[in-house]
Parts: sequence; structure tokens; C-alpha cells
Amino acid sequence: MAATLASVDPESSFIDAQLGAEWSVLESSFKWHASCRDTHPSVDALIALMEEEKIKFDDIESTTAYTYKAAIKVLSLSASAETVYQSKFSTEFVLAVAAKNGPAKIRNFTEDALSDSELRTMWKRVTMVLDPKTDAVFPAKWLGRVTVSTKEGRTVNKNVDVVKGDPGWTLTKSEIEGKAFSLVRYGHVQDLGLFEATIQIIWNLEADKETRGFVFS
Repeated sequence: MAATLASVDPESSFIDAQLGAEWSVLESSFKWHASCRDTHPSVDALIALMEEEKIKFDDIESTTAYTYKAAIKVLSLSASAETVYQSKFSTEFVLAVAAKNGPAKIRNFTEDALSDSELRTMWKRVTMVLDPKTDAVFPAKWLGRVTVSTKEGRTVNKNVDVVKGDPGWTLTKSEIEGKAFSLVRYGHVQDLGLFEATIQIIWNLEADKETRGFVFS
């Protein structure tokens, strides 16, 4: 699509050049964390580091997130996380949430979270810095790299090459369902049975020749 829009003399053949040969739906991403996409590489790296090194929230003295220039430009505007909306664009706050809760779910971004003394202390210990190597390959690759210093004096690092939810690290069926249910609960949907029935219809679409199952009375 970009190839047809970026020029005064567009090449329209690009639109359907691979039609039927390449399926972009297979390249779709699922947004795993309820925060700005630019925070995700660092979040994934931090969660993986804590799991691999058996580091707990209370063990962390400081965290450094190495990222690309575009992320710093966007995320530094919301570093103070003064509102719930801003908190989703604050690397400092999002990493504090991930350190305490694991995956940053929509239920983690609330007014109560903003006033949580443990989170506030932790996000003051998070630093975001430019990493030339990460910046050089963005946006072709969304690399994540973090360094954690513990209160015991350890310093450990973790790199991730693919963001969780992207084709190279896609979500499992149970993770997709779990996220979907968390969103409908957050939206105070009352009829969860109807929603569960819809999910089952979706999972069976490939083999189901009857698509009228989506019509509910």
C-alpha cells in the first residue's frame, strides 16, 4: 500500500502483486501488553530476565532499558505518568508494572496503580537510554535489551530479538483467549457465555461451512 501512496507516480501493481501467494494475515501481530508498542521490547526482555535469573520485584535496585530513537522521542513525553493514559506511554511506569505483575495487562493501568507506592519507587529507578545497535535495525526489527542491578550487587542483562505477539513469537491459543476475556471483563460485559460461544465459532471457522452462526438474536 505504501508503494502506491508515497509517490506522485504510484505503481499500483504492487497492491495485488502477491495476491494469493503471500498471506499478510499470517504476519499479523497480537498486542500482548496494554501499553504503547514501543515499550514492548523492553517489557519482554525484563520479564524474561526475571524468570531466567529468578529475580523478584523486591530484589531490583535499578533497571536500564536500551531502545531506539523513535521510542525515546515518544515515550519520554510521558515519563512522569501523571494520568492513566500517560502511564501506558511511560517506559518507566510500564517496566515497573511488568516487574511487579508480569505481562502488563489493561487492569494494571488504573488510578490506584498510579498511587501505588511500590510502583512509584520502582519506576523512579528505571532509565531509558539510546542504543545505537537497536536504533540501526529499527523498524525492521524491534529489539529489546535491559540491564537489571539487584540490591545484592548482581548485574544481569537480557536481549530479545522478537516482540511477544509478533509472528516469530506468537501467542498461544490460551493466551489469545485469556486476553480476549480480560478485555470483555474490563468492559463489564455481562453475558460471558455468549462471548465464549463466539470464541468457539471463531476457532472453528476454518472447518465450518456455515457462517450464519455469528447472527445472534
